Amino acid sequence: SMCSDQLERFVDADFPCDRQDTEAVELCTTPTALVQAPTEIGECPDTVLTLDAAASALTPGAGIKPLKFSFVADATRCDNYAEVSSAVASALGDGIGVDTITLASELNGGSTFVFFVIVENFLGARSSPFELRVARAEAAIPTITIAAKPITVFRASSTVALRATATLASCFAGSQVLIDFA
Repeated sequence: SMCSDQLERFVDADFPCDRQDTEAVELCTTPTALVQAPTEIGECPDTVLTLDAAASALTPGAGIKPLKFSFVADATRCDNYAEVSSAVASALGDGIGVDTITLASELNGGSTFVFFVIVENFLGARSSPFELRVARAEAAIPTITIAAKPITVFRASSTVALRATATLASCFAGSQVLIDFA
């Protein structure tokens, strides 16, 4: 047999990046956790909160294979910690390729939610934790959706028009609403 059960090969995680012509070890670029999410949610029961880390796959260091995502609720600063962390763990599974977490009823009764998001590439390089704090407002907040790529780059002097839609909160009791985009 050409294969031996006794033959093992260990590959250093820095091997793809380390240049053999230098004495120094050139480390691979680590991925960066980028999260799109609101910093404030409305007061309505079952208000949806989506943590979207898909843009992390577009950062240097993400690699050629799907990233592994870790979404973690902060045990000391996240209201409803038990419910929130259980829902996050259930949605996350092994974390490979799962770049978005959506919560709703788990947030009922809470006012402050703190999360950390870490991404890991196939070489085992991990990002620094991205911290996100979400507060519950004391008002019904509409949902604003902007139709654009996760990362949109343009010059500061540019005039940019983006399409956006607004959806009123389910518990909004007013008869009029004015949403001004400026």
